Amino acid sequence: PDPVQQIQLIKKAASQLEKLNEGKPGGVLDACLNTLVLMFSSPQAKNPLRRAITSALGSVPGWLREPTVNEFSTCLSDCFSSSSSDQFPHVVDTIAACLDGFPLGERCINNLLPEVLQFFSRVLNEYLNQNSALAGRHIAQAQLMQSCLAAVKTSMLVLQRSQDRLSGAQQSHDKLEDTLGSLLSCYVHILTDGVHPVRSEHNRHGGGVAGQLLRCNPSSLAQMVEALQSAPPCRAGPSGSRGAEGALMTCLRAARAQGVLASSDLWGGLVPISLIQRALLHKHDQVRIDALGLVCENHRSTEVVTSLEMDLIHHSLPPNLSSQSPGIREQTVSLLKKLLCRVRDSTQLLQKRGLQERDHEQKEKDQQVLHQYKEFLRRLCVSLLEVLLPGASFSKCLMSLKLLGLLGQLFTFTSGPDAFALGEIVTPAHAQNVLYCVASNFLEVKQLATSLLQQLPPSAVGLQVPERMQSVLQAALDLSTSTKPFDSVTAAHLLNLLLRQPELNQALLLCAQNQRLDLQISSPPAQASESLLLELNTLDVVRFLLLCLQSEVSRAESSLLQAAANFPLYGRAYCITAVLQHLDTQSLSQTERWRGLVSELIAVCYRMSNVVSPVVQSSSPEGLIPMDTDSETSASLKKILQEIQPRDTNEFFTSSRELDTHRGDDPTTHTPSVNTGREDYRVTAQMVLVCCWRSMKEVAMLLAHLCQSLPVVYADEDTRPGLITEEQNSVHSVELLAAALTLVSQLLVEMVNSDPQAATACLTPWGKLLCLCCGEEQPAQVKIIVAKVLVTCASALMMSPCLPLGLPATVSLWRSLFALLQDEDQEVRDAASDFTCAVPAHLISTEGRGMSICPPAALDFGVALLCQLFELWGQLGAGLVVLTQWLLGEEDGSSDEEEDEASSLDEEDFLFEKGDLNLWAELRLWVNLLHTHLSCLIVKLKQSKDTGAVGPDQIRHIQTRAQAKAVSSQQALDRLPALPQFSCTMEHARLTLQSHRAALALEVLESLSCSR
Repeated sequence: PDPVQQIQLIKKAASQLEKLNEGKPGGVLDACLNTLVLMFSSPQAKNPLRRAITSALGSVPGWLREPTVNEFSTCLSDCFSSSSSDQFPHVVDTIAACLDGFPLGERCINNLLPEVLQFFSRVLNEYLNQNSALAGRHIAQAQLMQSCLAAVKTSMLVLQRSQDRLSGAQQSHDKLEDTLGSLLSCYVHILTDGVHPVRSEHNRHGGGVAGQLLRCNPSSLAQMVEALQSAPPCRAGPSGSRGAEGALMTCLRAARAQGVLASSDLWGGLVPISLIQRALLHKHDQVRIDALGLVCENHRSTEVVTSLEMDLIHHSLPPNLSSQSPGIREQTVSLLKKLLCRVRDSTQLLQKRGLQERDHEQKEKDQQVLHQYKEFLRRLCVSLLEVLLPGASFSKCLMSLKLLGLLGQLFTFTSGPDAFALGEIVTPAHAQNVLYCVASNFLEVKQLATSLLQQLPPSAVGLQVPERMQSVLQAALDLSTSTKPFDSVTAAHLLNLLLRQPELNQALLLCAQNQRLDLQISSPPAQASESLLLELNTLDVVRFLLLCLQSEVSRAESSLLQAAANFPLYGRAYCITAVLQHLDTQSLSQTERWRGLVSELIAVCYRMSNVVSPVVQSSSPEGLIPMDTDSETSASLKKILQEIQPRDTNEFFTSSRELDTHRGDDPTTHTPSVNTGREDYRVTAQMVLVCCWRSMKEVAMLLAHLCQSLPVVYADEDTRPGLITEEQNSVHSVELLAAALTLVSQLLVEMVNSDPQAATACLTPWGKLLCLCCGEEQPAQVKIIVAKVLVTCASALMMSPCLPLGLPATVSLWRSLFALLQDEDQEVRDAASDFTCAVPAHLISTEGRGMSICPPAALDFGVALLCQLFELWGQLGAGLVVLTQWLLGEEDGSSDEEEDEASSLDEEDFLFEKGDLNLWAELRLWVNLLHTHLSCLIVKLKQSKDTGAVGPDQIRHIQTRAQAKAVSSQQALDRLPALPQFSCTMEHARLTLQSHRAALALEVLESLSCSR
């Protein structure tokens, strides 16, 4: 019959079964039940017939349920024992249907639980064998993946629904434990197989599988750890490969989070500490996160943090601060927050117990733990503060500031009677570095730094010192008129830091006198509350900014071009809005003064709008020329167009123009000019557009804030011809270069191994080509290929004892590898870090052999390995000279004159640039790393007693260059304006780094001279 008729017959049979009495004979009844059970196990997935049978069997009388379960169990048992591999997906689907809202089916699975688990173990083993045989057949592997994934999910569902049954049956079923162990081996095999097609999907469920198994059988943890530790290590491969280390960390993290793994077992030898240390520095982000979760997470929030856990945090924190993935950064902060919460909660418990405990020995132990906590938090705080140096990457600044904010939130930076008193270790240098973070180009870093400064001890920040306050205030006022839009954001944050300083009014008065502004201020009372002080200071700051803005609007009304070049209006307006946002406008005490000030603010907003409206208005919100026939507006627009439109060239909108210092009456005979009393400024039409658009935006924002926050007082009141462009061809040219470079490199390695003399002529140009392809201007695809080539050739060419390339070329390749390890692109860094897996066995310890590590750790490892190779080659002296030159920065190929010329370009040329943003590479970190290894190299040179390895003339020559760099950089620093960290941020960072390089080089050379 057709399916509809079948469903109708099943429903009819169900109604007949409901009417049966217990005493009826069973011949026909058994045949009916057997037919229904066979029909349930026969349809394909999602067949409506199966749902009808489920409903029919679910409605049988109570006395008939046990026979139904027995019949069901017999049928499923036959399926388990007689099914071939082609029928596995169908049987897995039948098991899933039994657990899908079918109580009798779930009872049947519980009755046959050992057989069901054995079946899943058999299925997964078969799928693993089939996958090995299908290598390269991607369509077949994809089909197999679906079946394998369905089996994994269904087995998880069985374990979840059968936990009570499993827990109760462990004592009497030895085979059950063996079955669980076999099933676990299948899961481990999938998790650790880097090329298995279902691995990426299974990783999502790895923690869940481990959790279900551990809840059912906690003793399986040891077997799980043993199986994963015996798996082969993860070699260089795709970035998604986590290997056995990743699977082990996932399982251990799940076990500890559920309380199955106690701290005493974890730190007592279940897993080697060195393995956890390596996992915390693993190349794969998720492996590092799982390892960190293993250390930080615990099912008890008050469990004491051990000294080993603290040491692991200090070991893993520096490299993990540089992650560029927002998700990984958030997870890292979240996990460390859990650990800090454990410190706080367990501290409260220990302190409370100390008041009640009478055992003197226990009290001493508790006090020792509290002392360890204090040292841990202080060491953590210092390490985070020391990261915030000029030139630190965005990721590192962001992570450090977030974690310091957590320390301030969970503990305190005061110097009072607190148990930890973190404020005592915050030095003025630390606070100064946090203050300089306000100059960052990233808004989130500015916000976090400002918030942290308000928590640090005032004595360390030093804003209450008049000279310091005056310099910060002047820097903020200067930045509020910068032609770089993000400088006004920095100015607003600096002003908000000063609003709570009692002597701010005097600093404002001095600035007003210097600018000849008539500023009326009122000194706060001696015992003024914090809210009153904030209100009065806000009033004075807004009044000062308003006076400046009024003067600048008047000048802009005469020349919009001059305003765009020298004092764009939007910065002042932005600062006014930002300052007002921190004021509680519903409880103001200076009502009359505020009323007059608000009236002036509204008036100046309308004046700003009128000034910029010919360029930006409602009919041209993007800054296009409006089609306006109004005579007054047209006249204003004509005036501006005459001012900004050139008459001698059509390249104005692609090049800047320098404003003359002479101005004539006839606009048709003179180029537009602005006489500012200072140097001439280059202005483009884009600058005028930015000035107008942002000014209109800030007018809208300020008026909106005034309307929404202030209370209502009263109601009345040339190109060459061609058929294809370079851009269209760039993708293919990169692919050709990558393929050719890979092929040439493979041929050279074969030639070096077979006929070294024949390969000599090709090695030098090949090495130069590789170094050229590592340039910063090269596409990321090219640098990834170069990284892979270097990894492939590292053992044969770069680490060979016979130096086939010669020392200079070999060192150049190492320098290129180090440059790739500091590249901005994540994939480039990951590809370069794989060189650690190619190091020969005689150059590396057994413990770290074959381990993929993250780029920061790989960089440190690489420099140490190069120093070891210098010793192996007998070139300690040459290596010392090379590293010292790197330390001075002389490998970059740019002279000081070129740097000075680049730094002297007008900032207006880069209106739409945020400067030399540093997202990953940190030159100060690289310089400090070189200095550390140079010190070790000098020690080795002394021990070798080869004092003639470096000639005195070489030392004097390098020393002379270093001294010259030190003097020139210090002179350039002295020529910078006050607080150059804000006004010349990148130039100050460059000169500071140059001075630091020279100082470290002189220190190394001095140490070398003393050893002679």
